[in-house]
Amino acid sequence: TKYGCERIPNSRSLHSLMTMDSNNWTICTRDYSCFCYECMNKSYSECNSQKHGYVGEWKQVPLVVDDTYGSDHDDSFEDVPLISTDYDHISGLVKQGDVFAVIAEEANIEKVEYYLLRCTEERTKLTCEITSEVTTFFTGSVVVQGTYLQQVKALQSGIHFVDYKPDKKVYHYTHHIIATGLQLQQVKTTNSKRKKWRLDVEDHEKLLQVIEQRAEPLGII
Repeated sequence: TKYGCERIPNSRSLHSLMTMDSNNWTICTRDYSCFCYECMNKSYSECNSQKHGYVGEWKQVPLVVDDTYGSDHDDSFEDVPLISTDYDHISGLVKQGDVFAVIAEEANIEKVEYYLLRCTEERTKLTCEITSEVTTFFTGSVVVQGTYLQQVKALQSGIHFVDYKPDKKVYHYTHHIIATGLQLQQVKTTNSKRKKWRLDVEDHEKLLQVIEQRAEPLGII
């Protein structure tokens, strides 16, 4: 079985793969592929790309099970926040207790670019019309529920937040989500009854970058 692929402009480093019908544990590879019309029809000397695409001979490669992957593998990547324009993928990864970010409306009282929430209900499709805050969510809307964290201060060490009305749960459309799994560090304070949290500047800057990318044409995946 051969798997076709649409032409990918300006890409010269893709490998071409082919499965073997007779053996599920063997695949064939060749060094480079060009997906212009001429190369797809094996007229390699008439390649339409700026540089001629070289297509090597097919080589059989057996698939080998990696027995080294086990209980000792590094799970540190699981604590890394996921920040992306791919809201559909991200919203499906938001779990109860996770801190996730949504884009703020342009004219908001807080004058912030995004809101942080702590998830109380994972992605779901509404079976009835619901009004949350001042927004009406119609039947069939795909949403995530959470409680707000209010941004109170921006410092060089990070952006500070406090729990804002922990008992007040609100819905947000999944296509507004830009991050999940954000790690907050608790900040010691003696002047407030509410817990204070700090978001690293690096994550804050990544969130701003994603917001900027989404504002560009075709910026949302």
